[in-house]
Amino acid sequence: MPSALTNPMDALRIANSIHARLNPNLIAPFSFSLVAVNGPRMVRCAGGLMVQAEALPPIPPDLLLIPGLEYQGELDCKKLLNSLHAEIDLLIHYAKAGVQIGAHCSGTLLLAHSGLLDNKAATTSWWLVPTFLRQYPSILLQSNAMVTEDGQFITAGAVTALFTMLLRIIERRAGAELAQNTARFLLVDYTQHSQAAFVSKVLMQRPRCAFGDRVEGYLQRQIAEDTSPISVQALAEHAAVSPRTLLRRFRALYQQSPQAHLQDLRVERAKSLLAATELELPDILSQCGYTDLASFRKLFKRKTALTPSAYRARFSTRLKPIR
Repeated sequence: MPSALTNPMDALRIANSIHARLNPNLIAPFSFSLVAVNGPRMVRCAGGLMVQAEALPPIPPDLLLIPGLEYQGELDCKKLLNSLHAEIDLLIHYAKAGVQIGAHCSGTLLLAHSGLLDNKAATTSWWLVPTFLRQYPSILLQSNAMVTEDGQFITAGAVTALFTMLLRIIERRAGAELAQNTARFLLVDYTQHSQAAFVSKVLMQRPRCAFGDRVEGYLQRQIAEDTSPISVQALAEHAAVSPRTLLRRFRALYQQSPQAHLQDLRVERAKSLLAATELELPDILSQCGYTDLASFRKLFKRKTALTPSAYRARFSTRLKPIR
């Protein structure tokens, strides 16, 4: 992805420029380059942009950043990861040499595929969480975290989280003042720690299958019903499987129980109504299968890290009048 290459270089270049303005007699704190295992060569990015990648340096760098990868679906992702033998060998070699290794978005899948994150804390973009949990269960995934660090490995979510990661690296290596000034130029608030408010269950990456389509359709119709536990028997009959098979296949697909998933879908409905309508919260609850306002507020904040009113203020899609 082009932004995975250009955004880090832009952030570091801006940091160097600010440093030069404030410290004209000191050398720039950062030097950086775009490298390829089999470089030098031209690399075609997603969308067709061509960039020049250099050969690997003779001495390992202080930090190696893995860009996000473009692929079409989970099967294509597996095929791509299994083809990157030289890149994985390099990651393992650099890790043994003590190099700090960072990855964001789908680039975290490559770092995970190398085995270097086993039994370590990591994060990724929220829509990749189901894929990550299925393929790398030994990793301690912090799914709501914007950025995580565990030893020499640092991982982040999507584009804004990449900037957050870079700014934290700048702060560690060149001081808080330079990081804060760089953040001002980029208009990035890198004090945010959670991506929970941005999560959309319906956009999460999962393999399509007839079983998933059947249970998802059934649960979507149950959203506005009461909050009593969902009937596993009824859901199993709708999916044309036994209750035992239903629970096993459901957990493999969603990494949670049917009741927990239905609860998430109800929160998703509430988020949509908060953002797109002027309905009062009690009216929203009635369309999401809830009657207890206090318990719903607790659930909503646990899932999104925001209160319902704060979520509406931040994500409302309705145009606000200009005063």
